[in-house]
Amino acid sequence: MEQFAMRIPSAALQELRQIAHEAWTPPSTLARAWLIERIEAEKKKKPVTGDNVPTTTPVSGSHIHVTSDGKEPGMETGKCVQTNQKDV
Repeated sequence: MEQFAMRIPSAALQELRQIAHEAWTPPSTLARAWLIERIEAEKKKKPVTGDNVPTTTPVSGSHIHVTSDGKEPGMETGKCVQTNQKDV
């Protein structure tokens, strides 16, 4: 596995945290599962070519770091670590 950081709107991160809390899972674990599910679903739809590659607009807000072993930084202590743009 590799590490990947993404920026999402603060409101979306709050929603993600709430849903993850209710599921008793770290937010990054839930986000990773959703992302992988979506990638698999997209692969089944149609091949990705230069004409249909999804584009995104960068947004400011919070982001989550996930390490290459799939664990959030700080999970060894039982704490989730969330950073903001100032920390990066």
